[in-house]
Amino acid sequence: MANEQKTLIIVEGKKTETGFFDQLKSAFGLNLDFFCFENNIQVLYKKMKEMSFNANIKDILIESNDTDENRAILSQNFAYTYLIFDFDPHHTEKNEKDFPIDTIVNNNYDRVKEMAEYFVDETDPTVGKMYINYPMMESYKDCDSFEDDDYLTRVVSLDDIVKYKSIVGKRKMANKRIDSYTKKDFSLLTRQNVRKLISICLKSTELADYDLYVKESNQSNILHHEGDSIKRFRHVEVLNTATFFALDYYGNKNGLYDSIME
Repeated sequence: MANEQKTLIIVEGKKTETGFFDQLKSAFGLNLDFFCFENNIQVLYKKMKEMSFNANIKDILIESNDTDENRAILSQNFAYTYLIFDFDPHHTEKNEKDFPIDTIVNNNYDRVKEMAEYFVDETDPTVGKMYINYPMMESYKDCDSFEDDDYLTRVVSLDDIVKYKSIVGKRKMANKRIDSYTKKDFSLLTRQNVRKLISICLKSTELADYDLYVKESNQSNILHHEGDSIKRFRHVEVLNTATFFALDYYGNKNGLYDSIME
């Protein structure tokens, strides 16, 4: 596609995320040329924290991943920068693996909260915009169909987060190859996650209009409601915000959002 806008996507796992975004681009005809850069969310957090969240993200990435290949990627000028990260718990300190899972998750929540408040501008190449998936990217497959009403109440307990991938592997959609997804498939998947978003934030099963979606899909807002579920019920509400990418890129241009919600 001519004149594609270079777009940096910082991910935790190249295989799953790269396949997802490549197929999303194809299905929706996104005028973007994706460059995926792999980086651990907690390593990034630690470096940003040391700099009081006042640093060029590309400089931080090079510091942690200084190779000729990575320098070649990050030396380019990008129109958009996105970070696609998981919420699942990470052990950032040597002794943290011995902590109770509740402590690990709560520590992770505090770190992700700082990042969600900072990474909010995809058009600023020094910052970028972050999408957080709960508990991880594989949540887009945590359903038995693209119109699975059970997804609206799907959660994963803190004790089961470490085996989440095996849980997802038992769903019917786990066997559907990402390179087979059509625009209709992605639209239904997006609709399902917007419905889950509204269920989490507003305790409603009603479809949201575009303005309400924009208001509630703020990553800090979602994280706040997820934090409430963690504290009250010791579980994470399953949600994949990477599915909102096309909505945020196009907005409601030519009625795209409305057509997906119909």
